[in-house]
Amino acid sequence: MAAIPRYISPYNVAIPQATGQVIQYIRNVDEFRQNKYVQLIESPGVTGVYWVIDQDTPPRVVEDATFAWKDGADRPTGQWNQLSFATQGFQCQRRAIPWQLGEQAIEMAKDFWDVMATETASSSQQAMTLRTYRLMTLAQNAAVWGNNTADAGTLNGQGAGGTWDKASSDSADTAHYNSIKKSLLAALTYIVLQTNAAIKVDNLRLIVSPELAELMANSSEISEYVKYGPYSKGNLEGSDEKFIERWGLPPRLYGLEVVVEDCVRVTDRPIAGKGTQGLQTTNRVYVKNINTAIIASRPGGLDGAPGSKSFSTFQIYWYQNLMNVEAFWSAEHRRVNGSVVEQFVEVLAATAAGFLISNVV
Repeated sequence: MAAIPRYISPYNVAIPQATGQVIQYIRNVDEFRQNKYVQLIESPGVTGVYWVIDQDTPPRVVEDATFAWKDGADRPTGQWNQLSFATQGFQCQRRAIPWQLGEQAIEMAKDFWDVMATETASSSQQAMTLRTYRLMTLAQNAAVWGNNTADAGTLNGQGAGGTWDKASSDSADTAHYNSIKKSLLAALTYIVLQTNAAIKVDNLRLIVSPELAELMANSSEISEYVKYGPYSKGNLEGSDEKFIERWGLPPRLYGLEVVVEDCVRVTDRPIAGKGTQGLQTTNRVYVKNINTAIIASRPGGLDGAPGSKSFSTFQIYWYQNLMNVEAFWSAEHRRVNGSVVEQFVEVLAATAAGFLISNVV
């Protein structure tokens, strides 16, 4: 059946042409916040071990007489003052985040849309999301922290009422006064003691979720900190420096660099029959939970050197594959099979150099 005749207009005399613009919500892998608090270390093999050195012997000074050496006497010797150590093993697990495209789809889109690049970017985001998910699953497990974990109310001495969402700047409100500051300083004191003061505050990060960041930012304690604290002068003078982050927190809080872990995870399979307009799923959550805050050490850069000492709380050991992009043309099936390949394991290596604060809200 022929089409119904229409009046000629500029909207129907030509076949619509592709503009080359592609609407996509694919995150750049360099923007993931995990790069702020984890250290990547290349492993020489699929399996490996690292050494955890005794942290008690270096500062052990019970009394001066222990090391006294009188003239004519034997100098102090023996193995009683020797360091001990433990080994910790790990195994790097290989994963591939796949995609697949037909030759004809690639050919038809080549002049206006690099579909292979888009699929690769999507798989890369999935890989980074998986890494973050595994890191946060490890980090939010109180059982792996030993003694380096406590409730916010225990740290600030305010009990169940000492949650961070109620933190107050009113000194008369003893139940909530400086709840955040008191919790953080107590945790910092513990870290300094446990690491023999080897950890510098400049190397520590405070990791919180976006929801927790908003609750903290809305508290009177943080409002007063921003108003009268180290960032007040720049704010009053209209400085171009980025004093306040997107989530309402300053870049540093009581000496700690603030990292708002905003990685998003979809927790269900694709939904059949759903289009691209609007959200395809409501099962979309932040990877970092709202109820905990994490202090982690990350001295130096993102890449660590194998064989060197490290105070980085969270480390990822990887073997051969770290964000490797691989694609294979199949002549038989006339398609391209691609994937992003990684082989890694995440470890909580320097437990003493970090702290898990629970029940913050």
